[in-house]
Amino acid sequence: QAVAFTQSKDYAARVPALLFGLANFILGAIFLGLWAISPERPEYFFVSLYALVTSVLSFLLVDTLIVALTPLGSARAYMTLMIFKATAAILLSLAFARVRTLLSWLVIAAAALATAGLLHFHNPLELILFSYGQIQWIIPLAALLGSLVCMHQALYLAKSDKPRTWHPKRIKRLSLFSLSFGVTFLVASIAILLEPVTAKWNHYYRVSDLLLIYVVAAIVFSEYRDRERQLAAAPGSEYHKRPVLPEQVIGAILTVDLKNSEPLYKMRAESSSDQHPVVQWRTHMNAAILRCSGTIIRNKGDEISVLFDQSKTRNPAATAMNAALEIFHASSRLEDEFRLQGLLPPGVAGLRCRISVVEGALRPIFEKYGNTLEPQWEESGSSTPLLTTARLLEMEKAVSSPEQSALIMTEALATASEAAFSPLAALKFTRTRTCRDKHGQRHELAVMSYQQLTGGESLAA
Repeated sequence: QAVAFTQSKDYAARVPALLFGLANFILGAIFLGLWAISPERPEYFFVSLYALVTSVLSFLLVDTLIVALTPLGSARAYMTLMIFKATAAILLSLAFARVRTLLSWLVIAAAALATAGLLHFHNPLELILFSYGQIQWIIPLAALLGSLVCMHQALYLAKSDKPRTWHPKRIKRLSLFSLSFGVTFLVASIAILLEPVTAKWNHYYRVSDLLLIYVVAAIVFSEYRDRERQLAAAPGSEYHKRPVLPEQVIGAILTVDLKNSEPLYKMRAESSSDQHPVVQWRTHMNAAILRCSGTIIRNKGDEISVLFDQSKTRNPAATAMNAALEIFHASSRLEDEFRLQGLLPPGVAGLRCRISVVEGALRPIFEKYGNTLEPQWEESGSSTPLLTTARLLEMEKAVSSPEQSALIMTEALATASEAAFSPLAALKFTRTRTCRDKHGQRHELAVMSYQQLTGGESLAA
């Protein structure tokens, strides 16, 4: 019976402490990995720090470690870890509430407080009594502060004069986080009030720590689920919906810009009509682009940009030029329909557009606006296709008539494309036009003006 009693006491002293320590360690490691993947989310790091410190505190309750460290060493380690646990709790709440200006100062203050505490006690008995007494209140006080910070932020968002679409979810998560900190405060306070000396062995106290971390985990996975839904519903390209975004996509970039579109916007505004000529034009052009297997990367106002991936087509530049002809045809047909419907305002000769074709590399990215992810593209590698496109469209105004649709590219690209794909030689280009951009740099251009082609010309590879 004596042996059984001793084994039972050993079990009660060791196994729960080891289990709680292991559970916190695993959660801390998981969140540390999440932070390594998403370093822009400091709350992941702080919840990892909170869990890991809690794990070490649990391991310190094992009698074997207490004997190995000596009571004095155990008390010093316990007091230091309690201070850093409280600091991690405060930093976690501030990071989750997006109040980040005080973070570095709190870390410094916590380190200074821990050092001062260790140096202050010279008497081992005083240090042990302090570690079992007053220092334990630092956790419930930190939890209370964290709860108030998150609740304050939730109330601020709820009373915001300019509510955003993501505010309700944000308010809900902040309230849940505040409630979890509140539960930790209540459980820790009750455990300390009932029996200060044994509070750190209290199972309910330890469970409250795990509950807080599990709530954070639920919020993290909820945010991840929302992000995946945003990606699935985002009007982005197929590249944005891949599990891993490609570092770069090499190919040809076609950009079409509707000329003299301002009267069309004014006419719609003056007539208060639901029919928007520019939107209708853009819809028809998008259909023509998709028939040519292009990937639309920008679709705004009177401008459309399209990417032709070299991994999907034998000659991206030739495919882009073929798409340009399809766009010219589609725009001409839509112009005839607009004339019949009276949708062309006075002073507008027709739906004429300028098209540029360049080669280069882009990469898909996501830009964050509030809690919304917007698919975007940026230049990659040593090429500058977006900058070159802007210059070509600007220089087209100097080398082409505003009454004609025109395709413009560099002379080098036109020559290279002809050599690679002979049907391009049939196009009526005005070759080797020299033009200066707004910075005074000279450019050799190739320009083709569209003259109501009627033979259904196609350059499909």
